[in-house]
Amino acid sequence: MYVCVCNGIREKDIRRAVLEDGARTPLDVFRACGATPQCRMCVPDIRRLVEDVLAETVALGQVCALARPEAPALPAAEVARKAS
Repeated sequence: MYVCVCNGIREKDIRRAVLEDGARTPLDVFRACGATPQCRMCVPDIRRLVEDVLAETVALGQVCALARPEAPALPAAEVARKAS
């Protein structure tokens, strides 16, 4: 199922981004997919799917790429610039 129509990001792409690339936020998912946010209507759904995959992973006791250190936070101005 497509979650982000603007970038053609599917649910399976989000799962892969979380499990293989360590994505924890919608911006991480966009980066892992080589995309940038467009209309941003999908961001709440991406956030929910990331949380669901993380919860499933913990519930199943799976070991994956989630142990990566947190990426440094971007300044708000840079986030806004990259999102436009």
